[in-house]
Amino acid sequence: MDKHRTKEGVTIGIPEMEDSHLRNTIYLFIDRMKEVTAAMHQDNLKQYVITEGVEFDVEDAKRAFQSLKDKLKRYLYEATLRGMADDELAKKLQEAHGRSGRIIDFPRPVVTGNKYKMVAFDDLEDDPEPF
Repeated sequence: MDKHRTKEGVTIGIPEMEDSHLRNTIYLFIDRMKEVTAAMHQDNLKQYVITEGVEFDVEDAKRAFQSLKDKLKRYLYEATLRGMADDELAKKLQEAHGRSGRIIDFPRPVVTGNKYKMVAFDDLEDDPEPF
């Protein structure tokens, strides 16, 4: 069973969380994802992003976003099982990711000989194998 640690330090199973606690935890993760995304897209962002007095570079911010997304999955799974995955939750996730549809022309790594390169989906030839 996936575990959740409350702000008081008590560890409980995610399936044991009250609906309101589960929803608030999901929204907290989403809000943090939005903060990291906003910081990464600042026009004046150069080498460092400052958040809550801690310096980290853009790569750290990308890793933080991925970590939040990975942790969020356990909570979203439970919310879906309970029928809590409604339009409001979907909208918040879309805002955090900056999209509401599928990605078209996403660059994909392909093998050409013994080298890898990133190419747009439309530029893929019939021969190269997707990575």
